[in-house]
Amino acid sequence: MVNPSPSVRELLPGDAAWPAAFDRVQPRPERLYVVGELPGKPAVALVGSRKADAYGLELARSLGAALARAGCTVVSGGALGIDGAAHAGALAAGGRTVAVLGCGIDVRYPPQHAELLARIETHGGVVSELPPGTTPHPFQFPKRNRLIAALADAVVIVRAAVRSGSLVTAREAAKLGVPVLAVPGPAGDPLSRGTNGLLRQGARLCETAADVLAAIEAVERHGPLTSALFPVDGDGAARAEAPTAVEAAPALTGTDARVYGLLSAVPVHADVLRRHAQLDTAETSAALTRLELAGLAVRTFGSLFHRNEW
Repeated sequence: MVNPSPSVRELLPGDAAWPAAFDRVQPRPERLYVVGELPGKPAVALVGSRKADAYGLELARSLGAALARAGCTVVSGGALGIDGAAHAGALAAGGRTVAVLGCGIDVRYPPQHAELLARIETHGGVVSELPPGTTPHPFQFPKRNRLIAALADAVVIVRAAVRSGSLVTAREAAKLGVPVLAVPGPAGDPLSRGTNGLLRQGARLCETAADVLAAIEAVERHGPLTSALFPVDGDGAARAEAPTAVEAAPALTGTDARVYGLLSAVPVHADVLRRHAQLDTAETSAALTRLELAGLAVRTFGSLFHRNEW
């Protein structure tokens, strides 16, 4: 989907508005296309899995809102999952947010975020190094992650598998001396393996916005970090997720697939699932009942549900 008439500014290295950190990333972008404004300081990147569960989406939204209320610009990639929730949280709090795209700035991708990206343009900015009209391809998204890292004063990873593109963002941030924080997750959960791996390698623990603000303050006092942090998977290389839909059990369709895709090892309330699945109470309750009967979901107590990992 193409936005027909964006007010696009083109920035070149050496321009007054050119971000100085972009001169340190490899490869350095040749130019930038901007709608709205680049992030002010302080700026925090909130990134994570596109295939996020309801727990991760709720956490990203609340962190985005809390950081916006603290005066931070929230930077992310405009993607499905954690990115979209972080942007939405900042906007809901009346704050500013910036999306760095892996396609042309006039291309509404993913199409589900067309309205969200329009709001970001008027309450922050949208940025791309790719010429207008460039369609999205999987290889472009890991590359844009270096720009997300360069725009940020801290990078927070929320819910990431071992092949998540957000680990590329963490690696690029570490190269620049930008503090990397990770939200811990339950042992054995695939969406925790990336974040827990970062914590083992020296990333800072993030539980609240106060942890992020403390990391930024530490850099302001002592200068950029020197870090050996280098996120890798079991094959020894950071790998990115391709932009895909939320994972679901192969045999499921419709509302059942939508609700199941939001479940994980972390129990969440049925109301949280309803909100993120964009269903009404009766539809959510019926889907959860069917998933329970199929042995795919487990009710712990009250209205808390988690995925049955067998």
